[in-house]
Amino acid sequence: MRELARMQRMSERVNSGQLRRLASLNKVNRWMDSPWLVDPQQPVFERTHTWMSLRLLHGFDLPEFLVGSRHAYLVTSELLQAARWEELRELVHPDVLESMEETFEVAGHPYVCGPTDGNGDGDINILSAVLSSARTSGDDADVAHMDVKFRTLQGVTLHDLQHGDELHEVPRLQESTWTFEGVRFPPPDGDASATSNIDWQVTDIAWQVWEMAEAPMS
Repeated sequence: MRELARMQRMSERVNSGQLRRLASLNKVNRWMDSPWLVDPQQPVFERTHTWMSLRLLHGFDLPEFLVGSRHAYLVTSELLQAARWEELRELVHPDVLESMEETFEVAGHPYVCGPTDGNGDGDINILSAVLSSARTSGDDADVAHMDVKFRTLQGVTLHDLQHGDELHEVPRLQESTWTFEGVRFPPPDGDASATSNIDWQVTDIAWQVWEMAEAPMS
């Protein structure tokens, strides 16, 4: 109920010109109806919350964001496997980076290959990346949190990196949810109707790894 009341207050502020306009209703509905963009297994309340949050993000493009999230998954994984901390600093939240560094202090650093170098063992095949949750905060919805659920096949998983396990000959299925936090830059000249940019950073990663007898057919 609090979210419904918040949505109503923001709608009133949009109508009065105090807040940037809402995202297109038809566009957001199309996103929500696509199983390739939004997780169809979302609970009803979470789905409503996600719809409300997307409406508040005028200028946000979900398909474009998900393409970017796939790239972030590959780049972050490559830098993590190579322990290139300085380059990771720009992509992940300081708390996440600290956790990553502490993991390697305990488990050592068994990998130096990247997921896109073509050597097979380190390759990552992203099967799907869908939005599983969206939230906004701030009076002007100027901070967004997007949860993206990934399904990937990879020989080196986050579990391996955490525990220092050896490479696996057969890729395994890793399901993980990455939380991206985005801070929206103010629109130019205070124009509430203008599209503003969002600077994204990874703030959390949760995962499960499943053994695969063989890779599924594409």
